[in-house]
Amino acid sequence: MKKNTLSLISLICAFLCFIGGFCLLFINDSYSLYPIQLLYLFLSFLAFTIVLEYKKILQLFSRSYYWFGLSHFYRSIAFISLISLLSVSSYQSKYFIDWTNNKTYSVSPDTYKFLENFDVKITLVANPSKHQNFYGPLDIFFTNIKTKSKNVTYKKVDPVQYPSFLEKNNIKSTPCVIISHGKDKQVLKRFHFFVTINRWKNKIKFTGESALIQAIIRLKNKQHLNILYPLHSKMTFLDESPHGFSYLQTLLINDGFNVSLNKESSLLNKSPLLMILNSSPISLEMEKQLIKRVESKLPTLIFIDALPKSPIKNFIQKFKLKVPGYVVLDPAKRLRDDLSLVSVSYSKHLVTRGLHPKNNPVILLSATAFIQQNKYKSIISSSNFSWMETNLNPTRPPQYEHNKDFKGPLNYGLELNEKSLIYSDTDLLKNQFLQLSGNQTLLLNSIHFILDNHNYLSSRGKDLQSPRIKVDKQDIRSFTIFILFLLPLLCLSIAGILQFLQYKS
Repeated sequence: MKKNTLSLISLICAFLCFIGGFCLLFINDSYSLYPIQLLYLFLSFLAFTIVLEYKKILQLFSRSYYWFGLSHFYRSIAFISLISLLSVSSYQSKYFIDWTNNKTYSVSPDTYKFLENFDVKITLVANPSKHQNFYGPLDIFFTNIKTKSKNVTYKKVDPVQYPSFLEKNNIKSTPCVIISHGKDKQVLKRFHFFVTINRWKNKIKFTGESALIQAIIRLKNKQHLNILYPLHSKMTFLDESPHGFSYLQTLLINDGFNVSLNKESSLLNKSPLLMILNSSPISLEMEKQLIKRVESKLPTLIFIDALPKSPIKNFIQKFKLKVPGYVVLDPAKRLRDDLSLVSVSYSKHLVTRGLHPKNNPVILLSATAFIQQNKYKSIISSSNFSWMETNLNPTRPPQYEHNKDFKGPLNYGLELNEKSLIYSDTDLLKNQFLQLSGNQTLLLNSIHFILDNHNYLSSRGKDLQSPRIKVDKQDIRSFTIFILFLLPLLCLSIAGILQFLQYKS
């Protein structure tokens, strides 16, 4: 290979390494040493190119070598003008390309379909310099939405320049985002869009898409929801202790539902029903109405506590469900070394959209389950390593016994039909567990599913991280040794070898 060709290839490799390392500073979602490693390669290729072309480089800086002529000047002006024109046109058209690994600032096609049905006005109230970390990502995010959705109106208001806007809209703190539809509006704060997952690693979840959807749902959702609790007292839904249900009503009202609490009510009306049953059996007449309601495909969501026995035996037999009434133990999903406190596995179902086993888990406590039924679609279940313990003895550690215990996976939730869902645990509705985002998402998605509001189902939040590189002392030491010692030694060695080969030839 000729020396000119080799130096050209080396220079191209150096350029690619530099561009790659520079880009990874901004688009890499995790702390990584790739940018530094590419910088090492860039310096190595550049040094190798200099060694190969050192004579021409000397000529380049000599007075007698006029390398920059009039034609080069015209070409440079044309190139700079072209780049400037592309930059201005890109800025004016508000066209951005999302290069992040998990498409942080992109919006799913389902969300665009959802936005086609609503006229939404989005107002970003933030100062670009004072609220840079809030203003920058949301401006890109909302600009992308406005570009692709005709029904979305987006504008930015600087509270420093227009303080009267804050008084007019009764905004007490900034930065914020105002989502408006007609005369109704929702004000979203920083915590709606950015959720800190790991403070030490500066890891943040960007929940812009789900926050926008939920805000629009609260503006548009005017549906009535009937909560029936025949085996509970009304004080249970006013109880703010960990074992009460007070947060359930608050959550549903915040999501836009008109909620009514009933201890006794006809199950044959067409309004959506959320039924909560403990282990005490309900009346035979109510059970018959519940069976007829599910068969009629009226929107029904059932949570039962089947420990130690099911409160709706006839219902279970009618739909050929099997609930043995024992606790499910799942060592692979246990939390805090407590076998009774477990997270769940998710099936590919619309209800589980937006749920993630690590970032957004559903947590259950001492739950029983349905034995696997191929007739119905599974929603949430236990892992393959779980079992239903039929002989729970506190004097010995639990262990799976063949032909006695029920082997997993076991279903915590099933779809009876497109309008009816049933879950085998009521603890996830209690204040202690409903505060968890995963349990909230499961409940709200289940309600929207039976109401055919598939566009309302939550979208998964996306992980963000600071573009800064985490460099420790070892990296700094290695970088210093490479730059000050190894790289010059490498250049001298290559130059000596080339000089020796040239002298020999």
